[in-house]
Amino acid sequence: MARSSYCVLVHALLASEVLLAAAIQTDGHVQKIEQLPSLTDTVPKHIVLVKPGGTEMKSLLLLTVFGSAYGLLAFFLVVALCVGGCLRQQDEEGTPTDRFWLPRFVATGGNLGSVSQIVYRGWVLICYTLPSCLVFGIPVVMIILLIDHVEEVAMYIFVLTSVSGLCIVLNLAITGAIGLCRLQFALSVPPERSEEQPECSPEQPKVIHWVVLPQYKESVEIVSQTLESLYRSSLSQQMGVLLAMEARESEAAEKASALAEAFSGSSGVRGSGEGLGSGGSLQRLLEARESEAAEKASALAEAFSGKFGDLQVCYHPDDLPQDPPGKASNCAFAFHWLLLYLELDLKDGRSPGGDDGTELRRRRAMEQLEMLPLNAPRLGAEAAANVMLTVGDADSVFHHFYFEELTRQSSASPTKQHIWQSPILHVKNFESSPAPVKVGTLFTSMNELAVHADPNSVAFPYSTYSLPLELARDVGGWDPEWISEDWHMGIKCMLMTFGQCTLKKHPLPICNYTPEDVTYFGTIRARWVQMRRHAMGFGDLSYIFMILPLLQVATRSPGCSSRAFFSTVSKAFPLLLRITSVHVTLGLLTVFGVIMAVLSVLELTDFIAAGRIDRIITLGREFQALLLGAVVGCGAVSACHFARAYQLVMRKLERQRTDAFVDWCRFCFYLLWAGPFFFLAAGLCSCLAAIQMLRGNMDYVVAPKPRPRPLTEEYEVCREAD
Repeated sequence: MARSSYCVLVHALLASEVLLAAAIQTDGHVQKIEQLPSLTDTVPKHIVLVKPGGTEMKSLLLLTVFGSAYGLLAFFLVVALCVGGCLRQQDEEGTPTDRFWLPRFVATGGNLGSVSQIVYRGWVLICYTLPSCLVFGIPVVMIILLIDHVEEVAMYIFVLTSVSGLCIVLNLAITGAIGLCRLQFALSVPPERSEEQPECSPEQPKVIHWVVLPQYKESVEIVSQTLESLYRSSLSQQMGVLLAMEARESEAAEKASALAEAFSGSSGVRGSGEGLGSGGSLQRLLEARESEAAEKASALAEAFSGKFGDLQVCYHPDDLPQDPPGKASNCAFAFHWLLLYLELDLKDGRSPGGDDGTELRRRRAMEQLEMLPLNAPRLGAEAAANVMLTVGDADSVFHHFYFEELTRQSSASPTKQHIWQSPILHVKNFESSPAPVKVGTLFTSMNELAVHADPNSVAFPYSTYSLPLELARDVGGWDPEWISEDWHMGIKCMLMTFGQCTLKKHPLPICNYTPEDVTYFGTIRARWVQMRRHAMGFGDLSYIFMILPLLQVATRSPGCSSRAFFSTVSKAFPLLLRITSVHVTLGLLTVFGVIMAVLSVLELTDFIAAGRIDRIITLGREFQALLLGAVVGCGAVSACHFARAYQLVMRKLERQRTDAFVDWCRFCFYLLWAGPFFFLAAGLCSCLAAIQMLRGNMDYVVAPKPRPRPLTEEYEVCREAD
C-alpha cells in the first residue's frame, strides 16, 4: 500500500491537472487575453502575469514531473553516484575486510586521498542543504515560474496539496482498519499462551534480553511502571536491565524515597538475581557518582532487586566531545558500557584519542565498571551471540508477552540482521491531554497501526525497538550526534549491512506517554517541543546521501562487489521516499498553503490582471472542496478505528472500560477544530528542521515530562494482569 500510494499520487497529479486544464481551455465563457484589448491596454504589461494562449499542457507535465520532491531525490541520487565515482582511496589494496571493516571504513572517512577528501567535504556541505532545497527550493521555483506560468503553477499547487492530504488519510483509513484487526487479534491471545516460554533445543542457547532505558528527569514513578511491565514477563530472569542515567540530572533526590517505600512490601519476587542492588557495588558506585541521579538509581535498584537476571546502572558523562545531550548520546555511551560489561568491544577501528570521542567514551565506561565486583556473574557474558538488545523510552509500558514473542521470532530467524518494532501508542495520559495533542496521538497511533498492517510499507524503528547485540556491534553502535536515534539506527543498520538488515514487525503494542505540563497551553508547548525533536529525523535524508559515496568507494576494495552497492541503493531509495513523504510533504503543504493564500489576496486586489487566473482559483477551490469532503470522511473513519483501538488497549492493558461510540464522537470533534492546527504545526516543524540542518548540528531540547498515574493504581493493575 505504501509503495502503491506513491504511484497513485503521481498518476492522480497528472490526471487531475490534465482534466483541470482541459476544463479551463474548453470553457466557452472564458476568453483568451488577446480578446480583451481594453483590459490589456489599461493594465501595465509587467503586471499581466498570464500570457496569451492559455494553459500549456507541455509546461504542466514538465512541472509535475520535475517540480516534485521525488524528481529532485532522483537527481541528487545520480549526483551522489557521480561523487562516489570520483572518490579515490589512498591505499585500496590495504583495506581489510573483516566483519567490522565497513563501519570502520565509514568512520574514518573512507581513507580518501587529499583531493577526494576535498570533494567529499564539499559533498557533505551540499547534503546538509538537501532538506532546505526540498522544502524551500521547490516553492522558490514555483514563485519564479509564476511570472510566465501562473496557471500551471496554480493548478500544480492546488492538486498537490489536495491529493497529498487525501493519500495520507486514505492510507490511514484503509490499512488502519487492517492494523486494527491485527491489534485486536494480538490482544486476544489466550492467557495460557502468555505463560508459555519459547522452547529451545538442547543445542540452542537461551536468548538473553538486555533492556536499555535511557532517561533524563523522568520521575521514579514513571520508570517504575516500565520496570514493573518488564517484570511481568515470564522471561524476567533471562533479562538484564541497564538504567542509562544522565550525570547532568539533578532533580531526582526528592523522588527516591517514595519508590523505595512503595516497594518495601512487594511480594512475589522471582529468584535472587545478582544485580546492582544485591551487593556492595551500588554503594561504591554511588560514592563515586555523588549526584541526585545516583539517589534515583539507588531507589530503583532497591525496589527491583532480584526481579531480573541482572540490574545495572551507568551514567552518561556530560563532558564528552561531539556528544550533545539526548537519547542518542546516552544510548551510545550505554552501548559501550554494556559491551565492556559483557567483556566485548566495539572494534570499529576508530583511532584512540580521535575527535569523535570514542576512546574517551570507552575509558569513562571502564572507570565505572571498575567499581563493580570482579567475580560477580554477568548475564549474557558467556553467550553474547544470543543477546537481544531492546532500547526503550523510560515511560514505555511493555505487553507482558512482548519478550516471549520476540524470543520466538528471533529464534526462528535464520539470520541476525533484523530489527523488531512494535506499534507505539501514546495513550497513557490521553485523557488529560489537550485536544491538539489528542489529534496528534490519534494520527500517530493510526499511522503506527497502518504501517504495521502493510507488508510493503517502509518502516523505521521508533521510540522502542529490539535488535541483536551482534548487529549493533557490527554496525558500530549508535551515533551520538544524530538526534533521531531510532530512525538513524535503522538506516545505519541497513546501509552498513549493504541492505541485508530488515525491519520485522512485532504484533504486540507498547504504550507510553505524551509530554505533559501543569497547564493546558504548557502541555501544548511541550508537545510542540517534542514535535520539533521528532522532526530532526529529517536530517537522516542528508545522512543517506553522505554515506552512499563512501559505500561506493568501499565496494571497490578487494573482495567486494559493486553489485552489493547497487543493491543497497535500490533499498535506500524507498527510505528516501519515506522520509520525503513524512517531512517534505508536510513542509511543502505548509509553504504552498501560504503561497495560495497570497494568490487569493492578489486576486482580490486585482493585482493578477484578468486572464483565467480567477477561473483557475475558482475551479481549484471546487476541486479542493471535493477532496476536502473525502479527507473529512476518511478522517472520520480513522477516528472510528482509533476509538476501537483505544478501547481495546485501555481494556486489555490498562483495565479501564470506555464507550467506543462516545469516544468516536469526541474524536471527530477534536479532528474538526484541532486537526488543522496539528498539521500546520507538523509542517512548521519540518521547515524549522530543514533550516536547522543548514548549521550542520542539531540541538536536543527536553520537553516537560508527563505526570504519572497514581503509583498504587498502577501496581494494582500489574497484580491483576493476565
